[in-house]
Amino acid sequence: MSSLQTVIADLDTALVALEDALVAHPSFNAQEAVRMGKLFYMTAFVVRTRSMLTKLHITSDAHKHALKQDVMSRCMLQNLLCHDTTGKLDMMSHEDPSNPIDFGDEIREKSKAAGEVAEQLEA
Repeated sequence: MSSLQTVIADLDTALVALEDALVAHPSFNAQEAVRMGKLFYMTAFVVRTRSMLTKLHITSDAHKHALKQDVMSRCMLQNLLCHDTTGKLDMMSHEDPSNPIDFGDEIREKSKAAGEVAEQLEA
């Protein structure tokens, strides 16, 4: 397996772990039912990032660099959003201000891990 294939496989594993942690959050089902809230938003964001990642192996060399950059940028953004303390993610995702939801340490750790693996795409 090439170096790029290894990074893609590792990043996919990290994103699956993050997606699983988001879906396992006690408030996820309620947000999924109304299709809004930061858990729902971040899960959709991670799923879309994984979809883009899986297309790297079939992308032409001319477009591969741009797609790698997009995936890497999305991973950095999801990590930033999972660690957001400003309330911007809450506004973006129409989070109920009367019922704030904390991602918790597990989601934040998995988000950070995915971001760290994504940085290897640059090599």
